[in-house]
Amino acid sequence: MGNPDWGSLSRKHALPSFFFLFRTLFCVLTPYLGPNSRADVRFSVLFLCLCIATVMDELQDLHHSIIAVNVGNSLLRRVMNFTKRRSLDALHSIRWRLLTGLLSVAVNSSNALEQWEKSTRECVAMWNATNKDLRNRRGNPSVMQVPVPKRTYSEGDEPSDEGEDEAGDENPLIPREGSRYAFRCRLDALQSAMLLDADRIDWDIQLFSLPDTRESLRDILLNYCVQHDCEYKQGMHEVAAFVFYITHSDATKIEQLYREHQQGCPLLPGAFRFICPIDDVTALSYHLFDAIMSERGVNLTSWYFERPASRNSGIKTAMNRVQSVLLLLLDKELHKQMDVVYELPPATYLLRWLRLLFLREFSLEQCADLWDVFLSERFAAASVGRCYDIQNCVITMLAAVMLLNVKAELMKGPNEAITCVMKYPSVDNVASLIQQ
Repeated sequence: MGNPDWGSLSRKHALPSFFFLFRTLFCVLTPYLGPNSRADVRFSVLFLCLCIATVMDELQDLHHSIIAVNVGNSLLRRVMNFTKRRSLDALHSIRWRLLTGLLSVAVNSSNALEQWEKSTRECVAMWNATNKDLRNRRGNPSVMQVPVPKRTYSEGDEPSDEGEDEAGDENPLIPREGSRYAFRCRLDALQSAMLLDADRIDWDIQLFSLPDTRESLRDILLNYCVQHDCEYKQGMHEVAAFVFYITHSDATKIEQLYREHQQGCPLLPGAFRFICPIDDVTALSYHLFDAIMSERGVNLTSWYFERPASRNSGIKTAMNRVQSVLLLLLDKELHKQMDVVYELPPATYLLRWLRLLFLREFSLEQCADLWDVFLSERFAAASVGRCYDIQNCVITMLAAVMLLNVKAELMKGPNEAITCVMKYPSVDNVASLIQQ
């Protein structure tokens, strides 16, 4: 199917496409909704209809914002509209790519698809080149040099170290700095830690039981560490895994919507399948993970790696700000209990909360919504020329509000407080925390 022209894909044509699709789907599934059908089948069918409606609603909202040349503002309104039902089917990865600049919001309505498709192709090409280069640099597992026969010296000859330095054996216990073998040793150590952590992901999602997913996460993290010349730190794997999961889910939904309803004028799914291609999920996930970690996103890397030159950066500063500054502003009594009476070290729980952006404190669906807000704050700040500071943002304020939200439990005693922050109680409406 050829790429549709955004200029001709007007609101008048897009809306009938959606209603035709939904009506066709409902007619096909109606036999399964009868009084004699199983309750679980009826629920699954209705849930499927709702998911499809959500995806189409998201695509149409993007389309309408393009036609109105108002992508950025429309995206912010949608993200911050907590009165509307929130769903994991909201194509969060496309939102995040727009909010981090991987897809431009300053697009022309006549060729928006071409611009976004071109950006996607460029990201994929960069990933393929980077990943190929890394694999070439790793080379053959047996990269130690072949032993050189010892030279014999006659009387008067002066032994030279030059030949030995150039062609001598590589000591496997003490790899020469900068050598190919040293590089491979570093990659092997990184990979072992990454795969060990990847195996610990317990989200009960079939995707993460697949060998290909494990390999993709390894490649994403390895390339990131090599490109930024940094070490791997625990927690990065969960951030990367969540990005991969959201991107894979979005690409799968768009592709399925397109393939299952090709006769239903699937103009929007047909267009966006080139923006979120199912075959390039790893490439898109890498660039999105990289963006979130960098200043284009929320600069999360500053909470993994300290900057000696800056006293006001780093995870320690952020943790102290949450428990000692923000909590004091919100509730003096609770602050005194946590900071003075219990003397609870912030790192006990905030290290995980902040570095993982609350992935273990809330459901994945809720975290997708939260990450929308986190990235929107930086996007909004940049749009008005204001500097974004991860130490003084909605992320740290949310952590303080979370403490206030469970004040009754935290006031019971030190043991109850530790249990509460280490296993945060479930929250029905995460939007209520943001709105506070």
